[in-house]
Amino acid sequence: MNHRMFQTFRIISLIVIGFGAFLWTPRVWAAFGDDIEKPQPKFSQDGKAIVATLLPRAKSTSVQLRFENQQGLPFEVTGVEFEAIRTPDLDIKEFKSAFFEVDIPDVPVGSAVVLDIRSDFFTSATQYWVYRPDSPVPWKDTGIAPIKQAEKLYAFTISLQDGGPFDADGKADGKIRFVGGPKDGFWSYALGTLVIRFFGVLMVLSILMVGMMIAGNLFVLFEKRRSSPVPPKVNGKTGGASPETADEQAVAAIATAIHLSREAAPDEAEALAAAIAVALHLQQSSGVSVPATMDIRSEWTLSGRQLLQESRLQVFSRPLGTK
Repeated sequence: MNHRMFQTFRIISLIVIGFGAFLWTPRVWAAFGDDIEKPQPKFSQDGKAIVATLLPRAKSTSVQLRFENQQGLPFEVTGVEFEAIRTPDLDIKEFKSAFFEVDIPDVPVGSAVVLDIRSDFFTSATQYWVYRPDSPVPWKDTGIAPIKQAEKLYAFTISLQDGGPFDADGKADGKIRFVGGPKDGFWSYALGTLVIRFFGVLMVLSILMVGMMIAGNLFVLFEKRRSSPVPPKVNGKTGGASPETADEQAVAAIATAIHLSREAAPDEAEALAAAIAVALHLQQSSGVSVPATMDIRSEWTLSGRQLLQESRLQVFSRPLGTK
C-alpha cells in the first residue's frame, strides 16, 4: 500500500466512521425531535432531608436536588415520569430533570408546611412548576423565584398549604401532595444537548484521526524498510568490512604472497603471489572501496609496503635478458 492509497483509505474511513457515529448518537436530534431521555432519580436520606441524584438531559454529569421541610415532618419524595402527567400544552424539553412528588402524610388539617428545594443545578432563571390535575390549567408556575444561597447554589422556598393551590388533591385532609419540577428555557436544553453530543463525536473523531495518522506512519516506515537494499555480509557481519580493515588486509595479503614467492620458483612464485593477493583482497573487501588517501600505519601494512618496494627494486635491478 503506497502513501497515496493510504491517504485515500484514511479519508474514506473517517467519513464512514464519522457518519456512523453521527447516526449512532440520535440524541443529538432530541433537541428538535421526540424526547428519548428519561432521567431516573435515585433517592437517599441525609438526616431529615431527602436527596435526589440523577443525570439530567443535556448534561454529562449527575446533579443533586435536596428536599427538606422546615417543620421537620416525615415525608417522602418519588420520581414521576414525564409521560405520566404530560399535557399537550407542556413542552417537555423545558424540563431537564424528572418530575417529583412530595408526600407529607401527617400535617394538621389546613395548616402549611414550608418546603426547601436546593441544588447547584438551578440557575437564577429556573422556575419551579406545579401540577394539579383538577385545575383547568394543570401545569403552572409557582411564581417563586430561586434564592442564591452560595456559589452556584440556588434554593426554592415554597409554602405548601393543606388543600391549597399547590396541594395536588385539593383537599384539606391532613395530607399534602406536591407534584412538580424545575423548568428551564428550551434553548438552554438545546444548546447544552448539541454541545455535549457534538463534543463527544468530535472527541471520537479526533482519537480516530490520531490513530489513523500513527498507523499511516507505521505503514510508511514498514514500506521503506521493505524496499531498502540489504547490505552484504562479510565474515558474518552486515555491511562488509570497514575501509580501513579491508585496506590493511589487502596489504597484508600482498605482503604474504611476496614472502611466499621467495620460497618458490620464480615463475610459480609470481603467479602464486598474484593469485593469493587478489583472492584475499576480493574476499575481505567485497563491495567496499578503499580510500586512496587513508593513513594506514599498522605493523603489517608497513612491513607489506617494505616488501613491495624490495620486490620492485629486484625487478628493476635484475640483469638484462633474464626472466
